[in-house]
Amino acid sequence: DLESTVGVFVKDGSDNISYVSGNVGIGTNATGTELLSVSGDLGSALSLNADDDLNSEVLALTRTRSSATAPAAGFGANLAFRLEGFTDGDNAVAARISTVWENTQTNDIGDRDSSLVFNTMADNAQVEAMRLTSSGSVGIGGITDPSAKLQVAGALVVGDDGEACDGTTQGGIKFNDTDDTLE
Repeated sequence: DLESTVGVFVKDGSDNISYVSGNVGIGTNATGTELLSVSGDLGSALSLNADDDLNSEVLALTRTRSSATAPAAGFGANLAFRLEGFTDGDNAVAARISTVWENTQTNDIGDRDSSLVFNTMADNAQVEAMRLTSSGSVGIGGITDPSAKLQVAGALVVGDDGEACDGTTQGGIKFNDTDDTLE
């Protein structure tokens, strides 16, 4: 039973569900900064289910532009992962998955190339760890425009012997599984 008071929904006389100025709080009071706040000892804070056999969107993150100017390269939406730090309530974005336009949008047909970008936190700052481009190329270690299907900034280790392909061993990598070495 939901009872309504001036701008606030209250469930069974408690503040388990609140509504303030268009924002909703579940297990916590709604604030003016987040559209939906969920808090409490939950098995999972949010569960979404599409009960069909179609390839339908279960969750869609949409970012719209704030002006009539067409989106530039790098415009996109992201999913942020926050972790609480040393101080109670100090939540920092520890990682982020984003999708961004690769080109400035000049039409709704030909410019629709996007990348999927993975950021992590290093030395208290967001850094790009990996990017998957529209052409299927992968850049790792800050490579934002890979020139091959896989481009890695830094040494690459194949196998478990610790031998690295780096500045002193360049070129193609071939793994010899007879003696477990790089050639």
